Amino acid sequence: MIKRLFSLAIISTVLLSASCAQQKKATGNNTTTKATTNSSTKTANDITSVTMERTSCFGRCPAYKTEIFSDGTVKYTSRSFTKYEGVYTSTIKTKEVSKLFAEMAAYQIDTCSAEYESLIADVPGIIFHIMRGEKDQEIMNAHFGPSYLKSLAKRIDELATPNEKWKKISDIKN
Repeated sequence: MIKRLFSLAIISTVLLSASCAQQKKATGNNTTTKATTNSSTKTANDITSVTMERTSCFGRCPAYKTEIFSDGTVKYTSRSFTKYEGVYTSTIKTKEVSKLFAEMAAYQIDTCSAEYESLIADVPGIIFHIMRGEKDQEIMNAHFGPSYLKSLAKRIDELATPNEKWKKISDIKN
């Protein structure tokens, strides 16, 4: 019984250490709260763009790439099985972009692992590229990482999915 508990404790520790750092909670001390807020704001301001790719599966999973830039420019490139085929562009409010980047900073996304192992061959992947100046952080298989990475992917889809108001700038190039 003790061996099982010890093994469970080791496995839990390994899994937790492989995840991203969780957002630190304020202790109620105004100084601590202010420092955390300023740190998140600084990190959010460092982000210049976010790219999210959804990869294909063995079936008909939509595969596409969305890019969101700090100036509000959004670019969508379909790859397969999407409603809008081709490359589309639009703009969103910079306030929405700032809010997304601040959310990413609050989750301390810069501490995520570069890759989360997938033991299932047919699951479509989520790949993030977060640009901070010239530095590109890549997170592969984000679907298998902490749950907030899936939440961020959903948020990006809400902001960057084309509709009839978006401008098509080119067809898909094979």
